[in-house]
Amino acid sequence: MPLLVASPEAHLLVASPEAHFVNTNSVNGFWATLGPRSAHSAYSAAKFAVKGFTEALVTDFANNAPHVKVSVVMPGHIERLREHAEWRLG
Repeated sequence: MPLLVASPEAHLLVASPEAHFVNTNSVNGFWATLGPRSAHSAYSAAKFAVKGFTEALVTDFANNAPHVKVSVVMPGHIERLREHAEWRLG
């Protein structure tokens, strides 16, 4: 059952009266590139995989443990502070 692979603690979710499984992803799970001159094949493929796996878990949990809800959080782009600091100091 794929849901048991999703987390070593999945059995605790199933045993609970209520539970919520949350995957953290990236907004890049919606598109395959960041622009025409920006190749991010591996990164985008991984983000598509997290989104697809989460969608599959929705069905798995609905069929096998309907009290467990499933979500994927896909935050937008954020500026990394370290890069910003290096740019300002550089």
